Amino acid sequence: MTMGMHIIMELYGCPAELIAHVPSVKHIFDEIIRKANINRISEAYHQFKPYGVTGIVLLEESHISVHTWPEFGYVAMDIYTCGSEEKAIKAAKIAEKLFMPEKVLKKELIRGLEHETSLARRFL
Repeated sequence: MTMGMHIIMELYGCPAELIAHVPSVKHIFDEIIRKANINRISEAYHQFKPYGVTGIVLLEESHISVHTWPEFGYVAMDIYTCGSEEKAIKAAKIAEKLFMPEKVLKKELIRGLEHETSLARRFL
């Protein structure tokens, strides 16, 4: 039995104008949520000056979060869905397309494994 899938993503080489301000990052999250068929409960975003965004969306399934550094073209993102591994994987694939990174590093964690600790971490 597992408690969900947690995908930790590092996106490098993202276009600065895409990740600098809340409206564009929020639009990307809206698309991820819609296309991955996950359910939003609430959300909060913070705009850093002069640029950079932190955002979190609470989901019925768990959460997605983002931190951006446009000056480096870098996005740190977490996707955690309880129950459905497929939704987390789909959301990650959509995020990869929409943030348009040059390079992606991901770590996939299966949460809540009781006895299968060797499967608790899989690297992509």
